[in-house]
Amino acid sequence: MANYDPSAPDPFRAVVSSFLGLDLSRLPSETTRDDFVLETLYRGRMALHERRMRLQDGAAYRAIPRERFPSMVAWFAIEREAKSNKPTAEGGNMLDFPFAALAFYVDKVQVDKRVLNHVEAAARKNPFLDRIRANVFRSKDLKDLLSVLNSL
Repeated sequence: MANYDPSAPDPFRAVVSSFLGLDLSRLPSETTRDDFVLETLYRGRMALHERRMRLQDGAAYRAIPRERFPSMVAWFAIEREAKSNKPTAEGGNMLDFPFAALAFYVDKVQVDKRVLNHVEAAARKNPFLDRIRANVFRSKDLKDLLSVLNSL
C-alpha cells in the first residue's frame, strides 16, 4: 500500500477525541472496550461537574485523573466485580454502584444483597475499598434498618 502512512494521525482517534472530548493518551496502550467505556463515563461525569461549577470545558477532566476520585475508583471496581459474575448488566447497576460509592463520604448506605455481595468481593481484591464495605449494609426488615440508624 504505497499511499498508507502508519505515522499519520488516526482519523478514528481524532473523531473520538473531538466528539467525546476524551484524552486518549490517558488510556493504556492495550486499551480494552471497558477501558474506553470507563474513560467515557468519567469524561461525562466531569463535564457535568464542569458545567455546574462554570469551569471551562475539559478543565477538570484534564487536571484530575479518575484514579484520584475515591468514589470513581469504588464505582468502577464494583462495576468490574459485577461484570465478572454476570456478563449482562442489570438496569439497577447504573444507580446502585455510584450510590454505594457514596459510602466513602457518608456514615451508612443501605444497599440490596446483590450490591453488598459485589462490594464485599471488590473489597477483598482492593483493600482501599474496606471503608466502603464498613459503611454499606443490608437490612432484612424495618427493625434491622432502625437498629443501624439508631447506632449512628
